[in-house]
Amino acid sequence: MKFRQITAPKGAVLTEDLIIKNHYQHKENVARHDMLYRYYINDITGVVTSDNPLVPSGNVPVANGYYITTVANGFTFANPITYSGVDVGNLVAFNKRAKVASHDAELGEDLSIYGVGYELIHKDSESQTQIMRLDPRNTFLCLEQTLEKKVVYGQYAYLVADDKGESYEELNVYTETQIDVYKLEKGKLTLLETRTHQGGEVPIVMYYNNTEAMGDFERVIDLIDAYNTLTTQRMIDKEQFIDAILVLYNAQLLVEENEESKAQVMEILRRLKVLELPDGAKAEYLKKTLDESNIEVLKKAIANDIAKFSLVPDIMDDSFISNTSGVAMAYKTLPLQWLANVKKRMFEQSLGRRLRIVAHYESITGNGFDWENVTVRFNPTLPINAMEFMPYGKELLSKQTLVAYLAPIFGVENVEEELSQRAEEDGRMGKL
Repeated sequence: MKFRQITAPKGAVLTEDLIIKNHYQHKENVARHDMLYRYYINDITGVVTSDNPLVPSGNVPVANGYYITTVANGFTFANPITYSGVDVGNLVAFNKRAKVASHDAELGEDLSIYGVGYELIHKDSESQTQIMRLDPRNTFLCLEQTLEKKVVYGQYAYLVADDKGESYEELNVYTETQIDVYKLEKGKLTLLETRTHQGGEVPIVMYYNNTEAMGDFERVIDLIDAYNTLTTQRMIDKEQFIDAILVLYNAQLLVEENEESKAQVMEILRRLKVLELPDGAKAEYLKKTLDESNIEVLKKAIANDIAKFSLVPDIMDDSFISNTSGVAMAYKTLPLQWLANVKKRMFEQSLGRRLRIVAHYESITGNGFDWENVTVRFNPTLPINAMEFMPYGKELLSKQTLVAYLAPIFGVENVEEELSQRAEEDGRMGKL
Protein backbone atom coordinates (compact mmCIF):
# COMPACT_ATOMS: atom_id res chain seq x y z
CA MET A 1 0.00 0.00 0.00
CA LYS A 2 1.70 3.19 -1.19
CA PHE A 3 1.13 6.81 -0.24
CA ARG A 4 -1.38 8.48 -2.54
CA GLN A 5 -0.81 12.15 -3.24
CA ILE A 6 -4.09 14.07 -3.56
CA THR A 7 -4.14 16.05 -6.82
CA ALA A 8 -6.44 18.15 -8.99
CA PRO A 9 -6.28 19.07 -12.71
CA LYS A 10 -4.59 22.33 -13.70
CA GLY A 11 -6.93 25.27 -13.18
CA ALA A 12 -9.40 23.17 -11.16
CA VAL A 13 -12.04 25.19 -9.30
CA LEU A 14 -12.42 24.33 -5.62
CA THR A 15 -15.94 22.98 -5.26
CA GLU A 16 -17.75 20.99 -2.60
CA ASP A 17 -17.72 17.95 -4.88
CA LEU A 18 -13.91 18.19 -5.21
CA ILE A 19 -13.54 18.56 -1.43
CA ILE A 20 -15.69 15.48 -0.73
CA LYS A 21 -13.97 13.40 -3.42
CA ASN A 22 -10.46 14.23 -2.16
CA HIS A 23 -11.49 13.72 1.47
CA TYR A 24 -12.51 10.12 0.81
CA GLN A 25 -9.44 9.49 -1.36
CA HIS A 26 -7.33 10.55 1.61
CA LYS A 27 -9.03 7.82 3.67
CA GLU A 28 -6.89 5.33 1.69
CA ASN A 29 -3.80 7.00 3.15
CA VAL A 30 -5.34 6.95 6.62
CA ALA A 31 -5.59 3.14 6.56
CA ARG A 32 -1.88 2.91 5.68
CA HIS A 33 -0.95 5.52 8.30
CA ASP A 34 -2.88 3.66 10.99
CA MET A 35 -1.02 0.46 10.13
CA LEU A 36 2.36 2.23 10.34
CA TYR A 37 1.44 3.84 13.65
CA ARG A 38 0.57 0.43 15.10
CA TYR A 39 4.03 -0.82 14.17
CA TYR A 40 5.55 2.25 15.81
CA ILE A 41 3.72 1.80 19.13
CA ASN A 42 4.22 -2.00 18.83
CA ASP A 43 0.49 -2.73 18.79
CA ILE A 44 0.84 -5.59 16.30
CA THR A 45 -2.08 -7.99 16.46
CA GLY A 46 -0.65 -10.98 14.57
CA VAL A 47 -0.83 -14.17 16.63
CA VAL A 48 1.13 -17.37 16.08
CA THR A 49 -1.30 -20.29 16.17
CA SER A 50 -1.19 -24.04 15.58
CA ASP A 51 -3.62 -26.63 14.22
CA ASN A 52 -3.01 -28.59 17.42
CA PRO A 53 -5.47 -27.27 20.07
CA LEU A 54 -3.07 -28.37 22.83
CA VAL A 55 -0.31 -26.09 21.57
CA PRO A 56 -0.56 -22.58 23.07
CA SER A 57 -0.89 -19.53 20.83
CA GLY A 58 0.83 -16.23 21.45
CA ASN A 59 1.94 -12.81 20.29
CA VAL A 60 5.28 -11.34 21.42
CA PRO A 61 5.98 -8.34 19.16
CA VAL A 62 9.37 -6.65 19.39
CA ALA A 63 9.51 -2.84 19.12
CA ASN A 64 11.65 -2.68 15.97
CA GLY A 65 9.53 0.09 14.44
CA TYR A 66 9.93 2.28 17.53
CA TYR A 67 13.67 1.65 17.64
CA ILE A 68 14.24 2.52 13.96
CA THR A 69 12.23 5.73 14.25
CA THR A 70 13.88 6.82 17.50
CA VAL A 71 17.43 6.31 16.19
CA ALA A 72 16.84 7.76 12.70
CA ASN A 73 14.94 10.77 13.99
CA GLY A 74 17.35 11.35 16.87
CA PHE A 75 20.35 11.23 14.55
CA THR A 76 18.77 13.78 12.20
CA PHE A 77 16.86 16.16 14.46
CA ALA A 78 18.15 15.73 18.04
CA ASN A 79 20.35 18.79 17.57
CA PRO A 80 18.40 21.91 16.52
CA ILE A 81 18.73 23.23 12.99
CA THR A 82 20.83 26.41 12.90
CA TYR A 83 20.17 29.38 10.63
CA SER A 84 22.67 31.93 9.37
CA GLY A 85 22.72 34.75 6.87
CA VAL A 86 22.31 38.51 6.71
CA ASP A 87 19.98 39.84 9.41
CA VAL A 88 18.42 36.59 10.64
CA GLY A 89 17.77 37.97 14.11
CA ASN A 90 13.99 38.14 13.56
CA LEU A 91 13.96 34.53 12.35
CA VAL A 92 15.96 33.37 15.39
CA ALA A 93 13.55 35.26 17.68
CA PHE A 94 10.57 33.59 16.00
CA ASN A 95 12.14 30.13 16.27
CA LYS A 96 12.75 30.64 19.98
CA ARG A 97 9.25 31.97 20.67
CA ALA A 98 7.52 29.27 18.63
CA LYS A 99 9.75 26.47 20.04
CA VAL A 100 10.66 25.41 16.51
CA ALA A 101 13.46 23.05 17.61
CA SER A 102 10.98 20.90 19.54
CA HIS A 103 8.48 21.18 16.68
CA ASP A 104 11.06 19.96 14.14
CA ALA A 105 11.81 16.89 16.27
CA GLU A 106 8.09 16.03 16.44
CA LEU A 107 7.74 16.64 12.70
CA GLY A 108 10.76 14.41 12.07
CA GLU A 109 9.07 11.64 14.07
CA ASP A 110 6.02 11.87 11.80
CA LEU A 111 8.27 11.68 8.75
CA SER A 112 9.97 8.58 10.09
CA ILE A 113 6.68 6.84 10.91
CA TYR A 114 4.35 7.89 8.10
CA GLY A 115 6.74 9.07 5.38
CA VAL A 116 5.08 12.51 5.35
CA GLY A 117 4.54 15.32 7.83
CA TYR A 118 2.45 18.50 7.97
CA GLU A 119 2.50 21.81 9.81
CA LEU A 120 0.20 24.81 10.01
CA ILE A 121 1.54 28.37 10.26
CA HIS A 122 -1.00 30.73 11.77
CA LYS A 123 -1.65 33.69 14.07
CA ASP A 124 -2.73 32.93 17.61
CA SER A 125 -5.22 34.89 19.72
CA GLU A 126 -2.46 37.39 20.61
CA SER A 127 -1.56 37.93 16.93
CA GLN A 128 1.72 36.05 17.35
CA THR A 129 2.91 33.85 14.49
CA GLN A 130 2.87 30.23 15.58
CA ILE A 131 3.67 26.89 14.01
CA MET A 132 1.67 23.74 14.75
CA ARG A 133 2.23 20.09 13.86
CA LEU A 134 -0.76 18.46 12.14
CA ASP A 135 -1.44 14.72 12.32
CA PRO A 136 -0.86 13.17 8.84
CA ARG A 137 -3.91 10.95 9.43
CA ASN A 138 -6.10 14.06 9.49
CA THR A 139 -4.28 16.27 6.98
CA PHE A 140 -3.45 16.49 3.28
CA LEU A 141 -2.46 18.97 0.59
CA CYS A 142 -4.08 18.95 -2.83
CA LEU A 143 -1.49 19.65 -5.52
CA GLU A 144 -2.03 20.74 -9.10
CA GLN A 145 -1.24 18.09 -11.71
CA THR A 146 1.61 20.13 -13.26
CA LEU A 147 5.39 20.11 -13.08
CA GLU A 148 5.26 22.99 -10.61
CA LYS A 149 2.83 21.07 -8.35
CA LYS A 150 1.20 24.25 -7.14
CA VAL A 151 -0.75 23.87 -3.89
CA VAL A 152 -4.48 24.10 -4.67
CA TYR A 153 -5.67 23.86 -1.05
CA GLY A 154 -4.98 22.11 2.23
CA GLN A 155 -7.30 20.33 4.62
CA TYR A 156 -7.26 19.39 8.29
CA ALA A 157 -10.17 17.27 9.59
CA TYR A 158 -11.27 16.05 13.00
CA LEU A 159 -14.26 14.43 14.70
CA VAL A 160 -16.76 16.58 16.60
CA ALA A 161 -19.56 15.38 18.89
CA ASP A 162 -22.87 17.28 18.80
CA ASP A 163 -25.35 17.88 21.65
CA LYS A 164 -26.98 14.50 21.01
CA GLY A 165 -23.70 12.63 21.39
CA GLU A 166 -23.52 11.88 17.67
CA SER A 167 -20.24 12.61 15.91
CA TYR A 168 -19.46 14.13 12.53
CA GLU A 169 -16.33 15.30 10.73
CA GLU A 170 -15.38 18.94 10.64
CA LEU A 171 -13.15 19.98 7.74
CA ASN A 172 -10.90 23.05 7.85
CA VAL A 173 -10.15 23.88 4.21
CA TYR A 174 -7.27 26.35 3.70
CA THR A 175 -6.93 28.31 0.48
CA GLU A 176 -4.53 31.15 -0.36
CA THR A 177 -6.70 33.74 1.37
CA GLN A 178 -9.21 32.08 3.68
CA ILE A 179 -10.26 29.17 5.87
CA ASP A 180 -13.59 27.50 5.17
CA VAL A 181 -14.95 25.32 7.96
CA TYR A 182 -17.36 22.59 6.81
CA LYS A 183 -19.48 20.01 8.57
CA LEU A 184 -19.36 16.64 6.76
CA GLU A 185 -22.23 14.35 7.65
CA LYS A 186 -23.56 11.44 5.61
CA GLY A 187 -21.56 12.55 2.57
CA LYS A 188 -22.98 16.09 2.60
CA LEU A 189 -21.07 19.32 3.26
CA THR A 190 -22.47 22.27 5.22
CA LEU A 191 -20.46 25.50 5.40
CA LEU A 192 -20.21 26.59 9.04
CA GLU A 193 -17.75 29.48 8.93
CA THR A 194 -15.35 31.41 6.72
CA ARG A 195 -12.31 33.29 8.06
CA THR A 196 -9.50 35.13 6.31
CA HIS A 197 -5.81 34.62 6.97
CA GLN A 198 -2.73 36.66 6.05
CA GLY A 199 -0.30 33.91 5.09
CA GLY A 200 -0.16 34.99 1.45
CA GLU A 201 -0.59 31.35 0.35
CA VAL A 202 -1.98 28.07 1.67
CA PRO A 203 -0.46 28.06 5.20
CA ILE A 204 -0.11 24.24 5.48
CA VAL A 205 3.36 22.93 4.62
CA MET A 206 3.92 19.31 3.59
CA TYR A 207 7.21 17.48 4.16
CA TYR A 208 8.41 14.23 2.60
CA ASN A 209 10.69 11.69 4.25
CA ASN A 210 11.94 10.58 0.81
CA THR A 211 10.76 10.72 -2.78
CA GLU A 212 8.47 7.70 -2.23
CA ALA A 213 6.94 9.19 0.95
CA MET A 214 7.80 5.98 2.84
CA GLY A 215 8.46 5.65 6.55
CA ASP A 216 11.87 4.55 7.82
CA PHE A 217 10.72 1.04 8.81
CA GLU A 218 8.09 0.59 6.09
CA ARG A 219 10.49 -1.25 3.76
CA VAL A 220 11.32 -3.86 6.40
CA ILE A 221 7.84 -4.60 7.76
CA ASP A 222 7.92 -8.17 6.40
CA LEU A 223 11.24 -8.72 8.18
CA ILE A 224 9.78 -7.24 11.38
CA ASP A 225 6.87 -9.68 11.06
CA ALA A 226 9.31 -12.57 10.61
CA TYR A 227 11.30 -11.48 13.67
CA ASN A 228 8.12 -11.22 15.74
CA THR A 229 6.95 -14.66 14.57
CA LEU A 230 10.29 -16.23 15.47
CA THR A 231 10.31 -14.57 18.89
CA THR A 232 6.73 -15.63 19.56
CA GLN A 233 7.37 -19.21 18.44
CA ARG A 234 10.42 -19.31 20.69
CA MET A 235 8.31 -18.30 23.69
CA ILE A 236 5.66 -20.91 22.80
CA ASP A 237 8.37 -23.58 22.62
CA LYS A 238 9.54 -22.49 26.08
CA GLU A 239 6.00 -22.81 27.42
CA GLN A 240 5.70 -26.29 25.94
CA PHE A 241 9.07 -27.18 27.45
CA ILE A 242 7.88 -26.04 30.89
CA ASP A 243 4.53 -27.82 30.51
CA ALA A 244 6.17 -31.13 29.52
CA ILE A 245 4.32 -34.42 30.07
CA LEU A 246 5.31 -36.57 33.06
CA VAL A 247 5.89 -40.21 31.98
CA LEU A 248 5.88 -43.07 34.54
CA TYR A 249 7.61 -46.42 33.87
CA ASN A 250 6.40 -49.55 35.75
CA ALA A 251 4.10 -47.43 37.89
CA GLN A 252 0.86 -45.49 37.75
CA LEU A 253 -0.95 -42.85 39.75
CA LEU A 254 -3.82 -44.43 41.68
CA VAL A 255 -6.51 -41.81 41.38
CA GLU A 256 -10.22 -41.93 40.83
CA GLU A 257 -11.39 -41.96 37.24
CA ASN A 258 -12.57 -38.36 37.11
CA GLU A 259 -10.91 -35.18 35.93
CA GLU A 260 -11.25 -33.37 39.27
CA SER A 261 -9.39 -36.06 41.17
CA LYS A 262 -6.62 -36.25 38.60
CA ALA A 263 -6.23 -32.49 38.66
CA GLN A 264 -5.89 -32.49 42.46
CA VAL A 265 -3.15 -35.13 42.37
CA MET A 266 -1.22 -33.25 39.66
CA GLU A 267 -1.52 -30.03 41.66
CA ILE A 268 -0.04 -31.77 44.72
CA LEU A 269 2.86 -33.06 42.62
CA ARG A 270 3.46 -29.62 41.16
CA ARG A 271 3.40 -27.95 44.56
CA LEU A 272 5.40 -30.48 46.62
CA LYS A 273 7.67 -31.60 43.79
CA VAL A 274 7.94 -35.05 45.42
CA LEU A 275 6.96 -38.36 43.79
CA GLU A 276 7.34 -41.71 45.61
CA LEU A 277 7.80 -44.71 43.29
CA PRO A 278 8.15 -48.50 43.91
CA ASP A 279 11.33 -50.41 43.14
CA GLY A 280 12.08 -50.76 39.44
CA ALA A 281 9.92 -47.75 38.49
CA LYS A 282 11.08 -44.40 37.20
CA ALA A 283 9.62 -41.11 36.05
CA GLU A 284 10.78 -38.53 33.51
CA TYR A 285 9.43 -35.66 31.46
CA LEU A 286 8.67 -36.07 27.79
CA LYS A 287 10.39 -32.98 26.52
CA LYS A 288 10.76 -31.28 23.19
CA THR A 289 14.41 -30.60 22.32
CA LEU A 290 15.00 -26.89 21.70
CA ASP A 291 17.65 -26.11 19.11
CA GLU A 292 18.59 -22.77 20.65
CA SER A 293 21.74 -22.30 18.58
CA ASN A 294 19.96 -22.51 15.21
CA ILE A 295 17.13 -20.28 16.44
CA GLU A 296 19.64 -17.68 17.63
CA VAL A 297 21.47 -17.77 14.28
CA LEU A 298 18.19 -17.20 12.39
CA LYS A 299 17.13 -14.45 14.79
CA LYS A 300 20.46 -12.64 14.36
CA ALA A 301 20.26 -13.00 10.57
CA ILE A 302 16.80 -11.39 10.49
CA ALA A 303 17.94 -8.64 12.86
CA ASN A 304 20.94 -7.93 10.61
CA ASP A 305 18.67 -7.73 7.56
CA ILE A 306 16.37 -5.29 9.37
CA ALA A 307 19.37 -3.09 10.17
CA LYS A 308 20.79 -3.47 6.67
CA PHE A 309 17.69 -2.55 4.70
CA SER A 310 16.39 0.13 7.07
CA LEU A 311 19.92 1.69 7.15
CA VAL A 312 19.61 1.95 10.94
CA PRO A 313 22.35 -0.04 12.76
CA ASP A 314 21.91 -1.72 16.13
CA ILE A 315 23.99 0.74 18.15
CA MET A 316 23.76 -1.52 21.23
CA ASP A 317 25.40 -4.44 19.44
CA ASP A 318 28.69 -5.56 21.04
CA SER A 319 30.63 -5.25 17.80
CA PHE A 320 29.30 -1.72 17.36
CA ILE A 321 30.14 -0.53 20.86
CA SER A 322 33.66 -2.01 20.73
CA ASN A 323 34.61 0.26 17.80
CA THR A 324 35.33 3.41 19.77
CA SER A 325 37.58 5.25 17.31
CA GLY A 326 36.13 8.11 15.32
CA VAL A 327 36.91 6.50 11.96
CA ALA A 328 35.36 3.16 12.94
CA MET A 329 32.27 4.91 14.30
CA ALA A 330 31.93 6.90 11.07
CA TYR A 331 32.02 3.74 8.96
CA LYS A 332 29.54 1.96 11.23
CA THR A 333 27.08 4.85 10.96
CA LEU A 334 27.64 5.49 7.24
CA PRO A 335 24.25 3.97 6.20
CA LEU A 336 22.55 6.09 8.88
CA GLN A 337 24.29 9.18 7.49
CA TRP A 338 23.02 8.33 4.00
CA LEU A 339 19.52 7.97 5.39
CA ALA A 340 19.83 11.29 7.23
CA ASN A 341 21.12 13.02 4.09
CA VAL A 342 17.98 12.02 2.17
CA LYS A 343 15.77 13.15 5.05
CA LYS A 344 17.60 16.49 5.32
CA ARG A 345 17.46 17.15 1.58
CA MET A 346 13.72 16.52 1.45
CA PHE A 347 13.12 18.51 4.64
CA GLU A 348 15.04 21.50 3.35
CA GLN A 349 12.96 21.61 0.15
CA SER A 350 9.78 22.21 2.16
CA LEU A 351 11.55 24.33 4.78
CA GLY A 352 11.91 27.08 2.20
CA ARG A 353 8.12 27.30 1.97
CA ARG A 354 7.85 27.50 5.77
CA LEU A 355 10.36 30.37 5.88
CA ARG A 356 8.50 32.21 3.11
CA ILE A 357 5.17 32.00 4.93
CA VAL A 358 6.67 32.92 8.31
CA ALA A 359 8.51 35.90 6.73
CA HIS A 360 5.23 37.06 5.19
CA TYR A 361 3.36 36.82 8.49
CA GLU A 362 6.17 38.53 10.44
CA SER A 363 6.57 41.35 7.90
CA ILE A 364 3.05 42.50 8.76
CA THR A 365 4.25 43.39 12.27
CA GLY A 366 7.62 44.73 11.09
CA ASN A 367 9.61 41.62 12.06
CA GLY A 368 10.20 40.21 8.61
CA PHE A 369 13.45 38.81 7.19
CA ASP A 370 14.97 37.90 3.83
CA TRP A 371 14.03 34.22 3.75
CA GLU A 372 15.77 33.59 0.40
CA ASN A 373 19.20 34.39 1.87
CA VAL A 374 18.86 32.19 4.95
CA THR A 375 21.38 29.35 5.14
CA VAL A 376 20.14 26.22 6.90
CA ARG A 377 22.48 23.83 8.68
CA PHE A 378 21.57 20.43 10.13
CA ASN A 379 23.60 19.17 13.06
CA PRO A 380 23.62 15.34 13.24
CA THR A 381 24.53 13.67 16.51
CA LEU A 382 27.45 11.60 15.18
CA PRO A 383 30.03 11.39 17.99
CA ILE A 384 33.36 12.72 16.67
CA ASN A 385 36.39 14.22 18.35
CA ALA A 386 36.15 17.72 16.92
CA MET A 387 39.16 18.86 18.94
CA GLU A 388 41.38 16.81 16.63
CA PHE A 389 40.44 19.12 13.77
CA MET A 390 40.21 22.40 15.71
CA PRO A 391 43.79 23.53 14.86
CA TYR A 392 43.02 23.16 11.13
CA GLY A 393 39.70 24.95 11.62
CA LYS A 394 41.32 27.93 13.32
CA GLU A 395 43.81 28.21 10.49
CA LEU A 396 41.48 27.73 7.53
CA LEU A 397 37.95 28.72 8.57
CA SER A 398 36.29 32.02 9.45
CA LYS A 399 35.18 32.83 12.98
CA GLN A 400 31.56 32.79 11.86
CA THR A 401 31.88 29.22 10.56
CA LEU A 402 33.55 28.05 13.76
CA VAL A 403 30.94 29.74 15.97
CA ALA A 404 28.12 28.30 13.85
CA TYR A 405 29.62 24.80 14.27
CA LEU A 406 30.09 25.14 18.03
CA ALA A 407 26.77 26.96 18.60
CA PRO A 408 24.66 23.84 19.37
CA ILE A 409 27.31 22.54 21.80
CA PHE A 410 27.43 25.75 23.86
CA GLY A 411 23.75 26.68 23.50
CA VAL A 412 24.36 29.70 21.26
CA GLU A 413 21.11 30.56 19.46
CA ASN A 414 22.19 33.64 17.47
CA VAL A 415 25.54 33.31 15.71
CA GLU A 416 25.62 36.95 14.57
CA GLU A 417 24.89 38.21 18.08
CA GLU A 418 27.65 36.02 19.52
CA LEU A 419 30.18 37.37 16.98
CA SER A 420 29.11 40.92 17.78
CA GLN A 421 29.58 40.34 21.51
CA ARG A 422 33.01 38.82 20.85
CA ALA A 423 33.99 41.84 18.74
CA GLU A 424 32.92 44.19 21.54
CA GLU A 425 34.95 42.21 24.07
CA ASP A 426 37.99 42.25 21.78
CA GLY A 427 37.56 46.01 21.37
CA ARG A 428 37.45 46.60 25.10
CA MET A 429 40.51 44.42 25.63
CA GLY A 430 42.36 46.39 22.96
CA LYS A 431 41.82 49.63 24.84
CA LEU A 432 43.33 48.27 28.05
